[in-house]
Amino acid sequence: MSNLIRALQEKAVSMPEKKAFVSLGRDGSELASISFRELDAQARCVAFRLQSMGLSGRPMVMLMENRISLVVGFLGCIYAGVIPVPMPVPRHGRSWQRVRAVAGDSGADHLLADRHIVDRIARSKKESLFSPETYRWISVEDLASEGTGQWTHIAPDPHDLAFLQYTSGSTGTPKGVMISHGNLLENTLAFSRHFGLSRQSVSVSWLPLFHDMGLVAHVVQPVVLGCTSVLLDPLSFIMKPVSWLRAMSTHGGTFSGAPNFAYELCAREIPDRDVAGLDLSSWSTAYSGSEPVRRSTLELFYARFKSAGFRRTAFSPGYGLAEATLIVSVKPAGKTYVSRGHSKVRKAPGKGHLFLSGDMISCGSATGDHQIRIVDPDSGVDLNDGEIGEIWVSGSSVAKGYWKNPGLTAQFFVRGDNSARLWFRTGDLGLLEDGELYVAGRLKDVLIINGENYFAEDMEHTISMCHEGFRSGGCALFPVETGHGEHPVAACEIASEASPETRQDMVEAACRAVMETHEIPLYDLVFSLRGKLPRTTSGKIKRHRCRQQYMDRRLALPFGPSSHPSLIRNRMEESHDCPKSLSSERSLHDSLVGS
Repeated sequence: MSNLIRALQEKAVSMPEKKAFVSLGRDGSELASISFRELDAQARCVAFRLQSMGLSGRPMVMLMENRISLVVGFLGCIYAGVIPVPMPVPRHGRSWQRVRAVAGDSGADHLLADRHIVDRIARSKKESLFSPETYRWISVEDLASEGTGQWTHIAPDPHDLAFLQYTSGSTGTPKGVMISHGNLLENTLAFSRHFGLSRQSVSVSWLPLFHDMGLVAHVVQPVVLGCTSVLLDPLSFIMKPVSWLRAMSTHGGTFSGAPNFAYELCAREIPDRDVAGLDLSSWSTAYSGSEPVRRSTLELFYARFKSAGFRRTAFSPGYGLAEATLIVSVKPAGKTYVSRGHSKVRKAPGKGHLFLSGDMISCGSATGDHQIRIVDPDSGVDLNDGEIGEIWVSGSSVAKGYWKNPGLTAQFFVRGDNSARLWFRTGDLGLLEDGELYVAGRLKDVLIINGENYFAEDMEHTISMCHEGFRSGGCALFPVETGHGEHPVAACEIASEASPETRQDMVEAACRAVMETHEIPLYDLVFSLRGKLPRTTSGKIKRHRCRQQYMDRRLALPFGPSSHPSLIRNRMEESHDCPKSLSSERSLHDSLVGS
């Protein structure tokens, strides 16, 4: 098996009538399904039409939804030698601007989408911000139903470009990661072996298909292995978290996963009456990645759902990123995850001390031929086991670089001591111990308070756990510079019905928890409504955007400033020990009252 085309063709012959993909409605009912034979036939039709339009070798933006039609469209692009550029379906004007920016960066002048999206664009040219003279819109259903399917077979080389995965932009401007056919196949086979997956596995996912985790783990991997993949609408999970677990229960799911916040959401918000009807005994691999994995979350989820047959050994914490196609390291299937306790103070390269709270979860050992180094980010010198530094990754899954951006590629894809090996500088901090990777956080998200270093993720987790009004994944912690140095500010999403008394209790609980756990005080805590803080396309809050909006007086604060005396901002105001920089920030908050 040398590429994804050959993988699907083999399945179409060896297991033609087996269900390849099943899509579910928001009520959990089956909306549609497609066999491997049908999938191959429809992908050929799409490829034939795209080749006849002269699009082979050219990028094409795909507005991806968790629909079978978009799976067909993606595979049809692969069959045709078209370079798909997966993107989310825009919901508002700013999202359309991002699609336009990615289309411009990639050079795509054709956009592929589901028919109902194309029809919506035709009715609302103002919303789309696209002109028909510049972009041509194509319905994937029309492509799949037209033509004879007499496509020109291509045999991609492992080094040929398969698709462009644009990063979500959580740490900077979105960049097009060049994923080759070799990257894709190597990564898929490596983590399939690591997870112990086979054609008997049943994949279940609500993760968006425009994101690397959803696309590679739950579209590419099922095609390579020949297993069935069950797809839910992401909004189904967000609106009703039990929909994910019901799908696992109903379809006998064996392989599924999500970021840490999803497990936390299930454990805290699914009522007992819904837990009673679940059967999770078939769930053998529950991976967790994309954000820091919390031991407290895993234990909470296990305690909540062990009565439904969920096993602790199913948890598979892992580490990955788009620049390495998907997975870099992961805990093997069937083994209990490992955590390691830390002293509160750890050495951070070139930056004094680094404060860590609680246990760190092992993200397992490297998959496939990956190699992992922990490097001093300033000197590039390798660090010893147990020392925290920047994570560098090398291997066959590491991408070719960034599309049309040789400068940025040279900055992050570097040659090590062995000039034949390419290393990607991840910008993440972590350590190695006994061959296992422990991820601490982002290099850019280290806060320097009183000369010491703290991880934003640690404080966010502390706040989210201190009061039931906070929601996991709904808080951003960032620094602000004042006349007295840097201070931490928390912006947290809250339910619109929260009373003034509840908000005061939450501020007090957060200030107390941060002080007790991290031994520093919060400067400010502001509340926004749920879903209103700026997020990436994968759902993570953009800390840097939050900070900028906070400083620019553009962060929507429907309840006004927090007046609790535990906050440094208020204590400075009351004591009149408030330098000009703080006074300007005070007016920032005052101006937002009632906005």
